[in-house]
Formats: sequence, C-alpha cells, structure tokens
Amino acid sequence: MTMILVSKEGESVKCSLSLKTLSKTISYMTENISDEKLSSGDEVIPLPLFSLKTINQMLNFCNIIEFKHSFLLKTKPILQTTLKDDLFFEPKVLEYFTALSSGEFLTLLELSNYLNFAVLQDACMGYMAFTLY
Repeated sequence: MTMILVSKEGESVKCSLSLKTLSKTISYMTENISDEKLSSGDEVIPLPLFSLKTINQMLNFCNIIEFKHSFLLKTKPILQTTLKDDLFFEPKVLEYFTALSSGEFLTLLELSNYLNFAVLQDACMGYMAFTLY
C-alpha cells in the first residue's frame, strides 16, 4: 500500500506506507487516517518546506535500507576498534551519502529532523563522523 507526499512545489510522489514506521511526524499526522484512505489518495501528506528532489532523496534512502530501522552492516564493541572501523556502513548507504552534495546532505538532515526520522538522522550523523574521523 502507498501514500502520497506533497512537496513545497505542490508536486506529489507515492511512497510506501512503511514510511509511517520510520517517521514519528508522519505517524502522528496519519494516526486518525485509515491506511485505505491514505492509499486511495483521498488524504495526502504535505511537506511544505521541502522540494520534490529532497523528498525523493529521502525515499531513495528508505529503499536502500528497505524501510528497516538500521543502516549499519555490522558494529563491534567500541573498546575493540576505532570509531571509523566501527561504522561499517552497508556499501549502498555509503555510496548514497557520497553521491550527495554538501547542500543536499544538509537539506536531507533538516528533513530528517522535521520528520523526526531517527534512522535517517542517525545515518547522517554516522556519515559525518565517518568522514570527519
């Protein structure tokens, strides 16, 4: 099942209802709307601060992690390794972040905060730590 997100330009994009499990904001916005009503397109989710490009970048991230709550390939106990070695991003996630410009990255981080999207926030912070270390 899908739902529709609407960008600041008024353009819409369909996405999986699974996004509700990743974003607390979207979950709160849709708590009184049935999945059937969301899927029919009768109700849409406005994201008035973000462009369609940024929304699509977020959805690409969701597809890469398969709407799961993790982006890491594996972790090790912190005392057994360095921080950079501890963050073994899945290769697709690392490629995803590497392809973003710094402006796109910051806008995506802003979107993750706006949507209270912990997995994306954590991935952004992890990537910053990964690149700065």
